[in-house]
Amino acid sequence: MPRHLPLALLLLLAPLSARAEAKGFFGVGPLVSVGAQDQAISAGLGVEMSQYRVQRHHALGFFQQAQVMNDGHFRLTGGLQATYVILGLEAGATYETGTKAYLPTAGLHLAPHVSFFGYGAIGVRVSVPLTRRPEGDSDAASRGPRGYEVGVVLTRKFPFEL
Repeated sequence: MPRHLPLALLLLLAPLSARAEAKGFFGVGPLVSVGAQDQAISAGLGVEMSQYRVQRHHALGFFQQAQVMNDGHFRLTGGLQATYVILGLEAGATYETGTKAYLPTAGLHLAPHVSFFGYGAIGVRVSVPLTRRPEGDSDAASRGPRGYEVGVVLTRKFPFEL
């Protein structure tokens, strides 16, 4: 028998043995991010809210983020959030308002993260733009949608049991 098989089975089967009742939580707190987008560094400050249910080793719920970015535009994001022990993933949609240099941009949001047991997290954010440059729009000829973004996100949450 392979040496690591018992440990692998324990990690895979542990959630199946959980009989504890799920508890609901609402978490809210500050959000700070630094990222690279369109060959420039961007930074943002905002708030993250999440509502989730915890059962033993895992949590599942929804999240919302609102940020003001360093060039003055807003970044709004929301979607699903899942965590197993301390490893988590956010998946959702994002919308960034327009500026003089960029059109408003909608996209996909993916963010694997390490969770601090509901009190915060540090993660890597990847944003994939879905907005395309409109054809025949004279305003769009001088500015386009934002590009891909990769960034680091740090949150500090204050959880409240529901």
